[in-house]
Amino acid sequence: PHSCAPSTRAPAFMPLARRTDLGDSAYAGLEVDVCGDLQRCLADTLAGGLDFLVAPLAHPRHRRPSAAAAASRDPSAPAPAPFARSDLLLNSAQWSSQVVGKTSPWIDADSPSAPYRADSEAALRQELGWAAHLSLHAVLLPPPRLGAANYARIVCQFLGALSHTALWVRVPLVDPAVEAAEASTASNLTTNLTRRRVDPESLASAVDACTRRRLHDPFEAWAGLRAACEGHPQLGVCLHVGASLPGDAELARWNGEPVRAIVVAEDAFTTNKRGFPVLPRRHQEFLTSMLRRNVQVVLRATGGDGDGASGAGGESYIGGDESRIGGETPGVEPTPAEAAAQAA
Repeated sequence: PHSCAPSTRAPAFMPLARRTDLGDSAYAGLEVDVCGDLQRCLADTLAGGLDFLVAPLAHPRHRRPSAAAAASRDPSAPAPAPFARSDLLLNSAQWSSQVVGKTSPWIDADSPSAPYRADSEAALRQELGWAAHLSLHAVLLPPPRLGAANYARIVCQFLGALSHTALWVRVPLVDPAVEAAEASTASNLTTNLTRRRVDPESLASAVDACTRRRLHDPFEAWAGLRAACEGHPQLGVCLHVGASLPGDAELARWNGEPVRAIVVAEDAFTTNKRGFPVLPRRHQEFLTSMLRRNVQVVLRATGGDGDGASGAGGESYIGGDESRIGGETPGVEPTPAEAAAQAA
């Protein structure tokens, strides 16, 4: 006979939070871009029924000085403000089980600009080192580009040095350029415009002359990164689900990949007849297939500036107003130095 008691078997991946009410059910989190008060932001996320928070490792307003500026800095000048919050805001159990860090979105370790590339590499190394210091279980990395050799080199080096922190690489199911072309095509058809537009199908099928790989296929970029890191077990995928999905054959490719989490963006939802947000049928089927593999689900409101998916009454359906979680005013989060000055 089957027992009615909830199962105590450990989840296949990380036990984010210490929930005991739903047994082996997958965990759900919230991704934010602005988090002024980390303690209150995490408390609001947990109170909203979610299990963990995906928050930036570096302060959103922090910018590293360039190598030239750092070399010419006056030694008598005040020390620059810290790039991240204090590690004493949360205890070690909270850092390791309820927080996933994410790197700065501006980082591009394979930029054509040498100074920008050097600054990106330094920032990525600093943020990954900070995540290791915090003993985070996972860090969300930016999407790779096709042939991102320098990015792959940095990731591979840290995979060899990290003891238990996993690296989740954000990979969109549809390339942003292809998705933008699809949206533009739909807009032109709706408004009956005849201006020249980019064909999404030809854009998606464009092939690199050297590698013979599709230029706008996120799976190809991920496959190259994984191969460069020799399939390290701590390297996983965090799929980004937006408004559109690729074909069934392209979706099936992810069944053989180490998918650790899925980020569901706000624009993936549509409104039903009652005015509530729902996922389209294909989105539901894909998400259901991934939930059978015990992936973590992360909700994200587009932009992080308060433009959440709201109903007629103004209430937010997806994790609340990102910029107000933690009680902060949108877009005016203080730097660590400003916060210390205000506290004094």
